[in-house]
Amino acid sequence: MRKGFNNYRRKLKRIPSRRLRLHRKTQRYIRKAIIQMMSNIQHSLNPKAQIGRKSADPIVVNQKSNHSVVEIKKISVLIVSSLQGESFWRTEQFISDQFHRLVKEVVSIKAYPGFTNLLSQYNPDLLLFIGHDVPPEDLNIINTIPLKTAIWLSDEPGASDSLKPVVSAFDYVFTQNTSHIPFYWYGSGCKQVVHLPFAADPTIYFPKSVPDEYQSDVLIIGDAGAADQEYFQGIHLLLNNKKVRISGKGWENEAMVTPIPPDAELSNFYNGADIIINWSSSSRPAFDASACGAFQLIKDHPHIYGFMRPGENLIAFHTPDELQEKLNHYMVHVDQKRQVATNSLWGSKYEYSCLQLVSKLLHVVMHN
Repeated sequence: MRKGFNNYRRKLKRIPSRRLRLHRKTQRYIRKAIIQMMSNIQHSLNPKAQIGRKSADPIVVNQKSNHSVVEIKKISVLIVSSLQGESFWRTEQFISDQFHRLVKEVVSIKAYPGFTNLLSQYNPDLLLFIGHDVPPEDLNIINTIPLKTAIWLSDEPGASDSLKPVVSAFDYVFTQNTSHIPFYWYGSGCKQVVHLPFAADPTIYFPKSVPDEYQSDVLIIGDAGAADQEYFQGIHLLLNNKKVRISGKGWENEAMVTPIPPDAELSNFYNGADIIINWSSSSRPAFDASACGAFQLIKDHPHIYGFMRPGENLIAFHTPDELQEKLNHYMVHVDQKRQVATNSLWGSKYEYSCLQLVSKLLHVVMHN
């Protein structure tokens, strides 16, 4: 038995390790985030840091993780949403449904001036606001109430100065884009800021067969900015005689691509694309395309490392030359491309579905 175990260990040593190469900007971002995280931990361990905290904390967090899970099952949550539109209505409903699976009691309401008057009626352990349009008269109350408060922002388009008084009123801030984290940290004084995008809508984004008018050899997600044109010019020859569609601004005069109307539903185009190239700064297309089981080449950005695994369920590129090399590689190696797409669909269902993202939100709130 001992001999067999030693042979097994020798075999393991011969397996080459897989290294993930991060871009220098990504390395600096991750290093900065780690330093901030360690600072927050040190602050929480300092008794003097407790001065100024709210007078009561109804959520008791034990040191052992299995005890914390039990505490989550006992809490009640009041969800207040300012999201508008049909698609956001479904997002709000999906989030509420997952909370019902994880905690003792959930009450969901739409935001209106004076909604904080309901706190004494429901007496929740956690107030979660979804969106960013918090009624001004409620902000001062939120800033002083003796319970944990969190806001899950719908700030994908961008962060503005108008959000500073909003986010500073909450204990925990969850943002759609990692690029906004420094703004909330240093611009608004928020100490607990976490990247947490909304999950893909499973009623819209899922694998399916689509008609020919939605199919393409390559689907590009991104605008025609000066820097982005370098990526396009780098793959120009590889796109010859290919059916290329593009979702973004400024491509009207490019003869070799077919622009997708701005208001078009992209789920069919994601399902019809053989390869998706994404150089936008938004994490939304990556999550939605992943739920369709699509193969994606994505420009390196910190937000792809929080939930996805570059090299396994997507392929990252840093430069125009690297994009050209990887596009050429996966055009030829179909089996490898199919495996990455399969991993992407698996991750959408089991790693960054709405249930997993709500679980992460609760974990952050309960352990900090």
